[in-house]
Amino acid sequence: NFEAKYFMIVYVFVGTALVANVMNDLFNLVVERGDELLRKQLRRMEKRYIDDSSSESDSEITARYGGTNQLIAAVFMYVFFVVTWILFFVYYEGCVCSYGVTQKESCDMESCDVNGYKLTAGDALYEAVITFSTVGFGDFSPKTVVGRAVGSIWMILGVLSFVNLVAKLSGVIESYKESYKTKERLEVANFMQMDKDGTGVISREEFKDFFLVSQGKVTPEDLQRLETIFAELDKNNDNSLSAEEA
Repeated sequence: NFEAKYFMIVYVFVGTALVANVMNDLFNLVVERGDELLRKQLRRMEKRYIDDSSSESDSEITARYGGTNQLIAAVFMYVFFVVTWILFFVYYEGCVCSYGVTQKESCDMESCDVNGYKLTAGDALYEAVITFSTVGFGDFSPKTVVGRAVGSIWMILGVLSFVNLVAKLSGVIESYKESYKTKERLEVANFMQMDKDGTGVISREEFKDFFLVSQGKVTPEDLQRLETIFAELDKNNDNSLSAEEA
């Protein structure tokens, strides 16, 4: 029924977004991009706090908006293939008898409305989305020689446009996640977290510790272990290590 078809259309798009997100996380884990992200954040903080008055260069603007623009282009390309699929098959295979093993018995152009294969715009939309996503249930397929010839080419192009859309969507998801994760501002709550000794002033060490923990590079337990190791090495308790102590 139509409800099930439209549910599958929504399911494919939502599932694609979720899969893109998960696969992107796994990819980042495998290639260990943590160091690169940290360097990007350091550069952003340098720009924000050291030279905030400077205007963005063309390369910075491209880096900021390029992913979104590429996603918009990918969406338009994908929509183009979906819409042209719908227009062609609704016009050319709106009602057909097919041929060969799929030919409907007792079907001709006069009785096609009763005995033939009928394809509505909603059916064609469902067919395009399911086919281009490679889910391919097979409940709808081209039924004429011309339809199968055109469809075989349009399927390949549609799948490529869908893969491109998934790739661009994954990139934008990562960009927004990275932006959200690394957007550090010296707000009151963050200031209080940085100021571990409660002096009302953030030291160099407190700033570095907070930044590394907030970025997920280390845990508070890791920092505590480092403090313990340093204290063990610092035999004369002067907060420094000599060559002999190290």
